[in-house]
Amino acid sequence: MWAIALTLVFLVIGILFIIRDWREGLPYNVSVASQQGGLALIGVILIGVEIIKRQQSSPLWMGSLDFQLILLTISVIFGIVYQWIVVAKSNEWGTAADAYHNLFVAPLLLFMLGATVPVILLGTRLEWNFSIFFLTIWFATLVYDWFHGRLQQTRWLAAHGIYLFLCRRERRRERRRRRRSVGFFDGGFFDIPY
Repeated sequence: MWAIALTLVFLVIGILFIIRDWREGLPYNVSVASQQGGLALIGVILIGVEIIKRQQSSPLWMGSLDFQLILLTISVIFGIVYQWIVVAKSNEWGTAADAYHNLFVAPLLLFMLGATVPVILLGTRLEWNFSIFFLTIWFATLVYDWFHGRLQQTRWLAAHGIYLFLCRRERRRERRRRRRSVGFFDGGFFDIPY
């Protein structure tokens, strides 16, 4: 169980900071739904996994290859359509971390929730209540992000005075431009205020 939890936390939340630092130069994640909401969804998945481990038998249709393939197909199509809607709406591809989230994280969570949520009906009342609680937390964080503009993270950062370069190539280009515009004695060590 601990391996599933740690892997999901890294794939869903942790790696976004690494991708953003690598591609944009700043490790950030201002979306509450991506952080706390992601943890809530991982909690629902872990409750379902625990019920599956405890149950002697689960419904046959859930263990069938057909169900898993249908669920996988729906999840992949969801990720592609989600990314397409984001690109069509904003007329830009977005950041590498946004594409990773839309094309991998969202389908992964959808697949795992689709595989575990039906099992929660076989769990105890406490497991059912916590699952509803965690799903409510995720939905509330999503609504919060929607109304506060945190889903478009680069725009939210820009509105708060933080401007990012979208990739390393653009950062190198900006550094070269700055070097060309500043002479040897203009700026840097020799620009000491008196």
